[in-house]
Amino acid sequence: MIQNDPAFQKWIKPGQGNLIERLSALKDSGQVANELYLSVLCRKPDPEEVKMVMEMLLRGGDNRAIVVQELVWGLLACSEFRFSF
Repeated sequence: MIQNDPAFQKWIKPGQGNLIERLSALKDSGQVANELYLSVLCRKPDPEEVKMVMEMLLRGGDNRAIVVQELVWGLLACSEFRFSF
């Protein structure tokens, strides 16, 4: 469902005031990591997770919203999210 459902895919596109848009607007990549993990997994990221988010955002260049969208999708698809909620 997470990979192929059109409704789900629409939910994780940048939109007025949604999580993707809010995270994409943050300039501090460390803050993006913290807000991302708190919003999706209800916990703070560990240092390795912060580093991964920061590296992905750096590599994404001008495609920040797309990278943020992929990060949110990845956390929603992870086993921690599926089995914790």
